[in-house]
Amino acid sequence: MQLLQMLLLKWIVTSNQPFLEVENSNFRDLIFYLNKNAETIGADTIRRDLLVTYNDMKLIKKKQFESLPGKYSLCIDAWTSPNQIPFLGITIHYFNNERKQVHELLEFKHLLGKHTGEMMGDAIIEILRDYFLNLSNIHSYTTDNALNNDTMFEHLSSHCESNGIPKAETNDKRTEDDERTITSVVGIGKTISQLRKLMKKLNYFHHYRESLVQLCEHFQIKKLAPIVDVTHRWNSTFNMIQRAEELKAPLNSICASEKTLESFLLTESQWNEIGEIA
Repeated sequence: MQLLQMLLLKWIVTSNQPFLEVENSNFRDLIFYLNKNAETIGADTIRRDLLVTYNDMKLIKKKQFESLPGKYSLCIDAWTSPNQIPFLGITIHYFNNERKQVHELLEFKHLLGKHTGEMMGDAIIEILRDYFLNLSNIHSYTTDNALNNDTMFEHLSSHCESNGIPKAETNDKRTEDDERTITSVVGIGKTISQLRKLMKKLNYFHHYRESLVQLCEHFQIKKLAPIVDVTHRWNSTFNMIQRAEELKAPLNSICASEKTLESFLLTESQWNEIGEIA
């Protein structure tokens, strides 16, 4: 693969550009300005180069996982793209032969049909088999608290049982990233609930959002939008708390000046609780 093709492929992938971008007349004008004798390539070539690179890297990973010295952990999440295409993302975490922690993407698989736990479980089994990874070597899973994950783990457990794979490594090792985990550790459930109600009101009412923008200008801080957490979205409660910390001065001011928001004004003690997380 020529250097130009490699650089174009890297740009397409890392900046999330459509393959057809290399056929855009303005893009080609730029290329010809830099080198009037440059050979242009099309979307089909980019697609082919991407598949070749992917398969080459996959072979390298397969050989690497064949000699994996110990157990590994998986983070699993189903996700739907803005154009409504469902995917299953899996990252793998382990210690390599040099005893260094490794965190990398294992697979980003297109899911066909409904996101059932059985389908996701079968996809995981297929992916692990494809990469020569044994289910019995899984140390732990991390998922969000979507209900289909419960069914997925039941399906994996049933598969292990019917295939003689030790069940101990596929049971009771789930780490849920939800508000209950956070509040049980730090004990700030009331503060989070109060903050959530405030963020919802600020997002829902346009005049509050306008006031918040003006207050950001007044306090000379970046204009940031409130974030409301979502139960099944990873780290969303943390993101909401972190955003509140960034907007502390405007939030205090708008709660103090708007009578309908007075009950959501956080005390300094509550801000200290938030600060411990953010």
